[in-house]
Amino acid sequence: KKPAAERNDKMTEITYEKALAALRNGKQVMIFVHARNETLRTARALAEEAKRRGQQAEWQPNEEHPRIHLAKRDLAKSRNPQLLTLFSD
Repeated sequence: KKPAAERNDKMTEITYEKALAALRNGKQVMIFVHARNETLRTARALAEEAKRRGQQAEWQPNEEHPRIHLAKRDLAKSRNPQLLTLFSD
């Protein structure tokens, strides 16, 4: 692999571990990326890593949260088909 690809893989791994630790502590997680086009790529990489490790359930929202319906409503209104694919699995 090229050094840039290796660096990105390592950054994704670190991000995954830190985010999962926060989620396990009952915290919300917001991940900042350098450029807009990295947002979807990072989200997909994290989702793929969760699937690979069998930890998808730990990344799912709390269905009992009092405002989950608001998040689902906003997601349903999104005109971004790529965003919708992240929540379809």
